[in-house]
Amino acid sequence: MSIPADTRPLTEDDFTFTSEFTKFLRYIKGEAISDTIMLPDKLVTDIEHEIMQRSVIRSLASVAKTSRDSFSVVLDSKDVSKSGWIENHVANSENDTILQSKTIKLHEIFVKTIVPQSTIEDASVSVETFIKEKLIMETASVENRAFLYGNGNNEPDGILCSQFSEDEAENSIQKISGKFDVDTLYSVLELLDSSYAHNAHWLMSREVANIIRKIRDQKNGNYIWQNSIARGIPDTLLGIPVAICDDMPKSTTNDKPVILLGDFKSCYQIVEHHGIKLLKDILSKKPLVEFFATKRVGGTMTNFNAVKALFHEKNME
Repeated sequence: MSIPADTRPLTEDDFTFTSEFTKFLRYIKGEAISDTIMLPDKLVTDIEHEIMQRSVIRSLASVAKTSRDSFSVVLDSKDVSKSGWIENHVANSENDTILQSKTIKLHEIFVKTIVPQSTIEDASVSVETFIKEKLIMETASVENRAFLYGNGNNEPDGILCSQFSEDEAENSIQKISGKFDVDTLYSVLELLDSSYAHNAHWLMSREVANIIRKIRDQKNGNYIWQNSIARGIPDTLLGIPVAICDDMPKSTTNDKPVILLGDFKSCYQIVEHHGIKLLKDILSKKPLVEFFATKRVGGTMTNFNAVKALFHEKNME
């Protein structure tokens, strides 16, 4: 069992009250056979913040909290909101569009961590910190992939499981198929409405990014990819920030888009419970101890106009 060297051990500062810290340590290192606790709010907030830093889709999308098992959202489109001049609108009000809503179901993510009893009894080992880090790392990994590939069956609806069409169609992401070159990338950018472009990101895998960053504009010889000069500021492609997500398809993938461009806060809604449950089991795998953490999360597309897709046609290279 190893903990990253730059990981700060849990202390009283991670809890609202000293009593919460004491109770948590007693639960981790004590002899409770099988018991479930809710992690303290301040610790949960810290964990969720760390998950946000590691889950690319979560960091880009819209995130809401709920205490229920489902959450209703309004489906956005070009026809949902209208603005203009009062007299003209009154004269044409019979053409108003009725808002549509969608219910997002929350599903349970689990993270199971197994620790030897002898390690728990070792005062020099911060088992509680190890459990926290595993919870953050595994949750970020599982949910990020589900936000892309989930089929909605006991998991979120993934962006890449949407319908794709060459024309703008209801409940479908508009796509372009082509090779990796300047003209194709500009074509994708031109599809995105300017109202979404100001908050847009390119989303691609590291492997695809390594191909795109080598492309030059044939008119002036400049690279269309601009590297960031400061930590925390993303690289840009054609002036739009780039988000690297290793769960995105590779360049050889034919049935899924290899690049997305969109305002993900407008197009994808994540919903979650604030709480995290932790179950400790010292009997099932003696002398090992199982810690079983669960968190409820859901997600779905809410605006198909706010994102565009590029399918790679390798035979066009």
